[in-house]
Amino acid sequence: MTAVEFARNLPVPACGLGLRQVLGCIGLALLATCSSPLRGSRQGTGGTTGSGGTTGGTTNSGGTTGTVGTTGACLTSDAGGGQGTPVTVEVTCTDGTVHTLTEYPLPTASCGPYCICVPKGITAGPDGNLWFTEQEGNNIGRITLGGIITEFAIPTANVVPDAISAGPDGNLWFTETAEQVPNSIGRITPDGKITEFPLPKAYTLPQGITTGADGNLWFTEEALDSIGRITPDGTISEFLLPNLIDSGHPFDTFLQGIAAGPDGNIWFAEWYVYTIGQITPSGTITSFQLPPEPSGPSGITAGPDGNIWFIRVAGGTSVQVQIGRISPSGDAYAEFKVPAESWPETIVAGPDGNLWFGDCRSYGNNLRRISPAGEMVSCPLPTPDRRPCGITTGPDGNLWFTATDTGSIGRLVL
Repeated sequence: MTAVEFARNLPVPACGLGLRQVLGCIGLALLATCSSPLRGSRQGTGGTTGSGGTTGGTTNSGGTTGTVGTTGACLTSDAGGGQGTPVTVEVTCTDGTVHTLTEYPLPTASCGPYCICVPKGITAGPDGNLWFTEQEGNNIGRITLGGIITEFAIPTANVVPDAISAGPDGNLWFTETAEQVPNSIGRITPDGKITEFPLPKAYTLPQGITTGADGNLWFTEEALDSIGRITPDGTISEFLLPNLIDSGHPFDTFLQGIAAGPDGNIWFAEWYVYTIGQITPSGTITSFQLPPEPSGPSGITAGPDGNIWFIRVAGGTSVQVQIGRISPSGDAYAEFKVPAESWPETIVAGPDGNLWFGDCRSYGNNLRRISPAGEMVSCPLPTPDRRPCGITTGPDGNLWFTATDTGSIGRLVL
């Protein structure tokens, strides 16, 4: 029985966590065989599908659809009181630098018995605030630079919102990843109005999402082995990885993170086949095979040096973590070892010229940075069990992150 098959047979939590979340809980390694050195292979293009019907509304196949859910804030956390008092401490990194860290508790920081329950993805919004997803709470959250938190309920229950990105239209866009609920791409306006755009196929487990240079949103579909594109008005196109068209086997690639590259293309991570992929705005896909160890890539971002950076993690009894770097042409590749106690999921380019990530699925409890030259620095968080998963650069020039296990939003002053 494979790790994926084993995870599929586990009881499904009531909160709607899907396969990827269950795998995160049990820390399984997804192993695949791979030969061939680093190489690029040219692929064909995918097809186009109009967005599906609406939830609780009318169906308009092929049009700009989705449910407009007018949602009010659940609760507001007044910084310094109300639903939780912010805590400020000093963080000393391994290179001797000292940073001020403030954590803001969520108003509804309840967490069920399963892991990855509360805040997850985070991004800077066009309104000068930070926006994040709450997987257990089924909310989209907003936090001001002053620490005031507002939560907006997603109309459809138990959708497990995961990644979130600022869109080209002044709104925020997010993925709904639940395995037991038909999947959608969500959009929330700065004033909190949510629209859900159902995907053409119901259970494709969309993961990462990013804004492309073409003015559209791009996302990965883990269970469909496809890259999706959605226009600001909701029209969806899907590009199936051509080498898998006739395989008939789900999770062949286990698509994960996605990011806009410096070359105008979109880059994505294929965990199960040790591959970094590139897709042009017109849908042409190129694959770059990675060395087979330690494991496949997950989080991915464009670096300050013009290269693509990503995370590689192998779980099981011997955890191995590396940060990878590949040039947009695919002909230059390097990997840098990360301390074994780290299990990062998201990597982001920081305002200081470095790349930052957090110990998401482990007991390492660090924020870490790596320079473009590969120099690693760890910044231990003084309070245990934070599990900083999502991380982004804020409009204030600081790092903001989601503390998944404690239900709070953190800010590290750079």
